[in-house]
Amino acid sequence: MSPSASSAATTTSVSAYKNTVLRTGSRGNAVTALQRALGMTPVDGKYGAMTAATVAKFQAVKKLRNTGVVDRATWAKVELTAHPLLPYRRTALRQGSRGPAVVALQKALRLTADGAFGARTTAAVRSAQAKARRPQTGTVDTATWVAVEKLAYPLGARRW
Repeated sequence: MSPSASSAATTTSVSAYKNTVLRTGSRGNAVTALQRALGMTPVDGKYGAMTAATVAKFQAVKKLRNTGVVDRATWAKVELTAHPLLPYRRTALRQGSRGPAVVALQKALRLTADGAFGARTTAAVRSAQAKARRPQTGTVDTATWVAVEKLAYPLGARRW
């Protein structure tokens, strides 16, 4: 795996902020990243009452300590919610592959999730690669995981 592919396998829109604690009164890029990841509008980079309420609701839904303060545990859940394919980005898939990574891929591609990477999954992967202007190999590497995630789960589309 190249250095850039390795970085793409582990880096998301919130990775740089996971050690940053946010609370009412916080401002800046970390707040903006949080607001985008949670699907908030407006995204203004200011941690005010609306952001605190949204965070508290997110924490309740995700069964976290409901404090309205964004700590490492909250960042981790925000990251996986905004980037649900992150756990699979290092998993290479091709026709004949089987298992939970294939199920996650098929769900993202809106296919019947049977866990078997066959002709339909290959065709759907090629279509997603074409939409993302990637080589249409039909195989899944880190860049394809990222592309599929962007298409299936656009950042800011609230789904929690």
